[in-house]
Amino acid sequence: MAGAPKTNAADIIDRINAIGRDVAEKDELNIFAWNGIVRDLKKLESVPGLGETALLHQAVMWGMKLDRSKVKSLFAESAARFGKTQSWYIIRSNYATLFGDASMVVDLIDFGIGNRGASFVVKAIDVLVSSGFYMAAWGFLLDLRKLDAKSAELIDARYPFLGFASDYISRSGLSDLEVSRRVLLSAKVVVDAGFRLRKFSISAGSYGVSVELSVAADLDRLVDLNFAISDAIASSFESLISEYVTTGVVPWEAGGDYAS
Repeated sequence: MAGAPKTNAADIIDRINAIGRDVAEKDELNIFAWNGIVRDLKKLESVPGLGETALLHQAVMWGMKLDRSKVKSLFAESAARFGKTQSWYIIRSNYATLFGDASMVVDLIDFGIGNRGASFVVKAIDVLVSSGFYMAAWGFLLDLRKLDAKSAELIDARYPFLGFASDYISRSGLSDLEVSRRVLLSAKVVVDAGFRLRKFSISAGSYGVSVELSVAADLDRLVDLNFAISDAIASSFESLISEYVTTGVVPWEAGGDYAS
């Protein structure tokens, strides 16, 4: 029985992954299953060695409901009780798109790679790409090539545009932060309108970098969202960089993972 709590934790994580796939692929949230998972995670809080896991994954669950207040409070509680750990930085940074907050990714970058292993670096690159930090992602990939060549090959195949995008942003005199703030603001506009972000399609070429957010909405709603994104960017930033980087929404069916 000594191994029961950890076994139970692994089972809960599997259930979280399953319900997360339904949300991502079908835009469906099973409230009955959601309630059961959150209830079981709360039980894990008092189990030695599992408290942080319980809190961080409760944040994941509330993220499925787009509840910024609960997500923020759970990350704060986890940091207060268990410190800002590797898991805390990675999981928290994934919610930069929910909050439209680039500082959550900057914190991850500042935390750095250190000797944290290939798995951490791969997860960090995924976050950096989805948040618009292309130069930082490219730097992490260069480090990953030295650390784990096979993992680096997988990342190269997943994000074939990354080297070009990083170089293009640099040559255009832009910073990662300038790009990210616009990408994340676009994501926040979508979330504020009540939609879950499904996938990002990213392309890069001589025309610049294009970021498309796949949303399950009808054409009229997509048009409204694109206008809202344009208005939000125009009113939030003194300098426009649409000559170099564009963001917008596309129908869910037309979206992809990370296109080259």
